Amino acid sequence: MQKVIRSSVVLLAVLLSADATAQAATNIVCTGCVNTGDLAANSVSSAKIASGAVTSAKIQDATVALADLSADVRARLNRGMPVYAGGTMTGHLLGIEGRSGNGAAVEQVASLISSKGYLFEMRLDEGTLWDMGGVYFSGSGCTGEAYYSFDAAGAGGRAWVRSQGIVLPGPSGALYTPRGSAVEERSYLSRFNSGVCTEQSSTIPLGGVALPNNPTVTGVSGSTFAFPVVFGVP
Repeated sequence: MQKVIRSSVVLLAVLLSADATAQAATNIVCTGCVNTGDLAANSVSSAKIASGAVTSAKIQDATVALADLSADVRARLNRGMPVYAGGTMTGHLLGIEGRSGNGAAVEQVASLISSKGYLFEMRLDEGTLWDMGGVYFSGSGCTGEAYYSFDAAGAGGRAWVRSQGIVLPGPSGALYTPRGSAVEERSYLSRFNSGVCTEQSSTIPLGGVALPNNPTVTGVSGSTFAFPVVFGVP
């Protein structure tokens, strides 16, 4: 009887010892064995994901979707390609197209959005701001209060541009229209366009006030940009 008891105790000790030293299983392949409800928030960190575990194929088949990315990463993707002028990040590219003004030859102009979300356009050959239709002034000789005309896009009055805010060149440096600018009919006596001030008088139905540029607000340094202009990583 004592031998039976001793054998049972030894067997139990062996089993307990084996259980205590059991290792976590690895390389298990299963389908649906771990659900999202089984994982605590932030329990899977980047340190726990092996290099190469998330591949382009998994993104293409929507295993990893845009909604799974952080708000900051989504914002970076939405901004477009970064543009550097003289080694300094100037804005993110929205597009490039040929433009001409006052009978000038067609030149390449890049539409960009600044780090502060303001829209502006850069003449790539000159490294300067494109006028985006010019600025109107309440006084002669391009003096007095400055206005930008939001008329050109029909009844909407370029509402999306007004809500975003723009930066454009003026006779004495860059100007900007604050976001959500109020518009009303404005009378003007002169206009600055393509670097030239001309005397002309009329009204613009949807004129918004243009103020001297404030780089802290707009994220645009001024009217000129240093070369070289580089798209992507400088």
